Amino acid sequence: MTEDEVKSLTALWRTRWGGAPIGCALSARHPDRWVRFHSLPDSKRYAETEQEYETILDRHHRVLAELGADEGVYVIAGYFADAPVQASAARELTPVRFHG
Repeated sequence: MTEDEVKSLTALWRTRWGGAPIGCALSARHPDRWVRFHSLPDSKRYAETEQEYETILDRHHRVLAELGADEGVYVIAGYFADAPVQASAARELTPVRFHG
């Protein structure tokens, strides 16, 4: 995505949903659209082996394929950083490429 496309998507988000896409607030603000996909069996949170990492990648690709990622789907993913993020940067959407 170009910088203009990112700005356009951010503006579209704000128009349709209001505010920034803050992950911890999305389930409360939009419970009718909220969904969580478990990446590992038994709701295990973190992979410990290569096989578990492969399971996570496979499940993520399956979800994206079902959502029609080849036709264009926006995925909002959270991240954590050691350094503080400027408020203006935190409010912009970041593109993620799907390779299915």
